[in-house]
Amino acid sequence: MLVEALAWIMYAMDQADEDLIDTDTAVHWMEDVASLIGRLAPEDRRELLAMVLRLAADTADEQMRSAYPAFIAG
Repeated sequence: MLVEALAWIMYAMDQADEDLIDTDTAVHWMEDVASLIGRLAPEDRRELLAMVLRLAADTADEQMRSAYPAFIAG
């Protein structure tokens, strides 16, 4: 699922060590994604949030369970 992949990438960038990915670059990329999500139509944002909440509910990984909603909240 594309939403799951995007959420995982955002989480990985957020958690990555500075030696692995430049912090400024990661922040810039995450802000770009947040901007694109912010430009979605309200009904599309609601649908995206619903998908993310389903992913969170279905995962056994406790860290990802809390990271999924944070991905949408920015």
